[in-house]
Amino acid sequence: HTHNIIRGDTYERIISNINKSLHKKLLINYTINKKNEKEIEQFCYEISKIEKIKGIFFYFYTPYHGIDDLYLGFDERKNIIKRILKLKKTGYKILNSKAALMGIYNDSWKRPNKLSYLYANNKLYQCCRAIGTSEICKHCGYLGFTEIYYIAKLNPNAIYSA
Repeated sequence: HTHNIIRGDTYERIISNINKSLHKKLLINYTINKKNEKEIEQFCYEISKIEKIKGIFFYFYTPYHGIDDLYLGFDERKNIIKRILKLKKTGYKILNSKAALMGIYNDSWKRPNKLSYLYANNKLYQCCRAIGTSEICKHCGYLGFTEIYYIAKLNPNAIYSA
């Protein structure tokens, strides 16, 4: 698994902890990057076998320190969104709404936005840690913020998916 290459040899331990967990409704956040994007379908299949996991929410890697070997360009993201939509249509429990995914696909969502907040390192940030840095905003991968944007616009698909 690419997970182990990026985050250390922890994948099996995480799956073991999920299986031991007393929680009955767990969610997975999967940050897509250039190194793990080829594993999305296999990951969805593997996770679908774990009854406690009620869904996967996808994000894209955000290049806070500049474009690097994890970053996916706009066209690459578009192709991945097509794949995610296909997986969603197939029945995998993908929590991203079609509305928000299409907003990313068409690059039609407003950022930064004043509806989203991020808490990190004991600090609350409006939108994210890089607010006001247009180059980072341009490549934003926080798909949760896209969901909030479309819910606030009263998009029925985003509201229903929430």
